[in-house]
Amino acid sequence: MKELLQKLVSNHFPPIKYAFGYGSAVFKQANYTAPDTVIDLILVVEDTKKFHDANMNMNYKHYSYFAKRLPLDFTNTVQNSGCGLYFNPLINLKSFNSFADINNNTAKIKYGVISESNAIKDLTSWDSFGLAGRMQKPVLPFIMNSPRLDEALQLNLKHAMNLAIFLNYHQQEVTLEQLFMTLCAFSYKGDIRMRFKMENPDKVKNLV
Repeated sequence: MKELLQKLVSNHFPPIKYAFGYGSAVFKQANYTAPDTVIDLILVVEDTKKFHDANMNMNYKHYSYFAKRLPLDFTNTVQNSGCGLYFNPLINLKSFNSFADINNNTAKIKYGVISESNAIKDLTSWDSFGLAGRMQKPVLPFIMNSPRLDEALQLNLKHAMNLAIFLNYHQQEVTLEQLFMTLCAFSYKGDIRMRFKMENPDKVKNLV
């Protein structure tokens, strides 16, 4: 999987500072079988506007109707609003030249883009928790060209573990599994999908 993702991103996207895969297509989850294969990716870039400008030339069909027709500044404004992540979903893997001959006709990717500065900000201060929460769960890094981001990632995990220990302080004994259950649940606390039962209620248990 790691080699496949390196080949995909290195050959078909503008330069990336850091990239990782996540989700059930990358890590098999207990008691869960996805009906379709969707590989989830996050791409960290130095400058989001320059990335989208280059990526629209390389992968024009990935973008929405409005993104294709409105000025690039519109896409970049959306990109840097909210949690700072911009997603292009459900891209057929066979649409890339290097993967045109794969046997799986339903395999797709969904990729989110975030600037290096916004990624570091969220990882170190939990500004929106959009990226920080995701990276407290299993991820598969396959491009790592940012020492500053590596440091922020370690700080994010340290803070998450400290909080998990604190939230279990009232128990006389705490197992490692309980700590991981607490830690992995952080990003689902405010997830509207969990509230309206749009996500597997045993998601955290399956992850751990």
